[in-house]
Amino acid sequence: MSDTEQLFIVAGVWTAGAVALAYVVPKWPAKIATVVLLVAVPFWELPYGYFNFLRLCEKEGGLRVFEKIAPQQTVCANYPIEKSAARLLELGIVGVEAKDQYGETRYISREPEGASAGKKESAQYCINQSFVTNLPWRIQRNEHTLVRISDQHLAARYSDFVWFGTWWQQDFLPVLGRGGECRHGDALLAIASALAQRSP
Repeated sequence: MSDTEQLFIVAGVWTAGAVALAYVVPKWPAKIATVVLLVAVPFWELPYGYFNFLRLCEKEGGLRVFEKIAPQQTVCANYPIEKSAARLLELGIVGVEAKDQYGETRYISREPEGASAGKKESAQYCINQSFVTNLPWRIQRNEHTLVRISDQHLAARYSDFVWFGTWWQQDFLPVLGRGGECRHGDALLAIASALAQRSP
């Protein structure tokens, strides 16, 4: 059972409990106020958060390519994704210009010498990674972007989303779980496929 399913089950059980409690309240206005208060305080953001989470997952999740990319053999990888150079080589990239947090570039390839700090940079695109981009409704975007080096134009983006759910779930992480996750497979595989113009 997913975190999202568990959250909606909890909301349903809680609502049923609130209705049962309101049953003993003598007057109808008070009954209604009791149910509204007991359900709204812990769950008021549930429908809005869930709707926005689904919308982002469907419209922006996974790989989105924004321009025609000619097949590339070499790519730049900015910190911290430069540590995944070996993985990119396994996925078909011939050479990776790995840039560390100080801006130093190391060329890594499948050739026997493996790495050379002095090789002239030739990549037209650079891969960037961002793990924490906070969005409204307790949603977090984790993304890899492919940027054209010449003008910093966004050529492609791969996104996953995490929805933290309600305020009390986020406050008590990880004890009470999360609202849900939206993942679309292997980010590096998707980016490498976009560079090579093939299906991931």
